[in-house]
This record gives sequence, structure tokens and C-alpha cells, in this order.
Amino acid sequence: MNPKFLDILRCPITKEKLIVGSSDLLAQLNESIRKRELIHIDGTFVEEELKECLITIDGRMIYSIENGVPNLTPDRAIPYDQLVEE
Repeated sequence: MNPKFLDILRCPITKEKLIVGSSDLLAQLNESIRKRELIHIDGTFVEEELKECLITIDGRMIYSIENGVPNLTPDRAIPYDQLVEE
């Protein structure tokens, strides 16, 4: 993703800066998606594995990147706290 474009993007919910998610994060997300354990903010399951994602700098929200375009729709955000082991 173009760094200049990334520099202006912000989370529509928290207003935090967004950074590209790591390969480790993607692996963790995709494992949860395969197990049907990952839910969007709107309560629907995340159905498709992610190839790329953005995460807020504070680590609270994750957004998919689909065909090179970030999906910053608030209802489609994925709260990170679902991935935290209790």
C-alpha cells in the first residue's frame, strides 16, 4: 500500500491511524475465520479469509483490504479483542 495514502487513513470509529497488519496477525485472523470465531462489529461472521488488513495503531480495530482497497465501513470492522486469549 502506498505510504502516502496510508498516512491519511484513519479508523472511522476510533479516529486512530491505521497500519498494515503483519503476516502473524493475518495468520491468527484466518485461523479464527476458518473456525467461525471471528465476528464483525455488526454481529455477522467474517466469512472470507483475509489476504491483507489494516489495524489501528492502538490495536483495537482491524479492517480488511479487498482487491487493494481498504474496507473502512464501520460495521465491517473486526474488534481485535476477539483474538485475545482469556
